[in-house]
Amino acid sequence: MELNNNPLASAPIKDYEFEELMRCPFKYYKRHVKGEKSNSLHWRQMVQYAVNHVINDIYSLPVEARSQARIYEIIHTRWKINMRLFESKAHYNQILAHVTTALLDHFSADFAKEPPLFLFETFSTWIEELQTELSMIFQVVEWSEQTFVIKKILVDEDSDVITVFKHMAILFSHKAFARLPSRIEIFSVLSGKTTIIEPKGTEDITQAIDYLWLTQQLLPTNPYRKTNSLLECNTCPFNAECHFTEVKQLARAL
Repeated sequence: MELNNNPLASAPIKDYEFEELMRCPFKYYKRHVKGEKSNSLHWRQMVQYAVNHVINDIYSLPVEARSQARIYEIIHTRWKINMRLFESKAHYNQILAHVTTALLDHFSADFAKEPPLFLFETFSTWIEELQTELSMIFQVVEWSEQTFVIKKILVDEDSDVITVFKHMAILFSHKAFARLPSRIEIFSVLSGKTTIIEPKGTEDITQAIDYLWLTQQLLPTNPYRKTNSLLECNTCPFNAECHFTEVKQLARAL
């Protein structure tokens, strides 16, 4: 593999930046390439922030303190989201109810489990094949002598974000831990679905290297628009420059 002349091709790979790239390449371009800042917040972003705190609080509880009532209390303590970010009061209440139900159902199965080894820990490792550093924030990693399981909870079920996280987690585990996880579990709060990935070995590692190398090379150095997802579009501060109407029409045609 030969790196192209893209100045970002050898930059450190950070999982949250690559996830943002997958969600909206144009927003990534404006923020990370052009360096343009915006104070505009999306309700999904704030819901993810609240969910992260809920995850940390629940897994930090001793086993005997976990209950549905305690989880319910934690969710509503951490839910400090301005209602004006939502489409309406009804939308606000709908999302809160949906998130509450999904998290209660999801965590009820984990009441008896011991706290994970890693909880919102940040790690970095050098990837020789990409000539760069890979940095990841692990929400939850359950570890035993025989194996380990990586868990991630997202607000939206975004297939592109799931794909990039899968490849990053596989490659990072191979390089940093010298072993692959038995499972990668990605739970999407709004869909209620859990994606389970079971890495097998060398083929998965090779695919991860190829995927991340290609993504590196395609990091947008020019404005780039995503047309297969509009989750970020409605309140994006850059949508006027992204020809939102045109993008919306293209997305509907796909």
